[in-house]
Amino acid sequence: MSSCGVINYGASDHDIIFIIIKTRLPRQPRQTMKIRSMKKMSSEDFIIDLSIQDWSGVLNTDDASVAAEQFSEVMQRVVNFHAPQREVQLIPVDSSPWLSNEIRE
Repeated sequence: MSSCGVINYGASDHDIIFIIIKTRLPRQPRQTMKIRSMKKMSSEDFIIDLSIQDWSGVLNTDDASVAAEQFSEVMQRVVNFHAPQREVQLIPVDSSPWLSNEIRE
């Protein structure tokens, strides 16, 4: 609390009571997100790497869930090589747009 008080308003029997509270808005923790940029990825090299992978685990199984898991592993390995994931920090969005800088002071 910064200050408080009572203002005597002579025209009425009611006094004005006031309080000024200085607070700080809590900082929101920075959020991170994993992204993958394919901008510099060579599609020709990607296709060549896919063609030289061992797909026998996908093709030689009768279980669809095992084949899907094997396919996902092979694809993930090749994609991670050509376009690795990186972590970026998100810019926090003002959660209270009605709260102007004037009010914050």
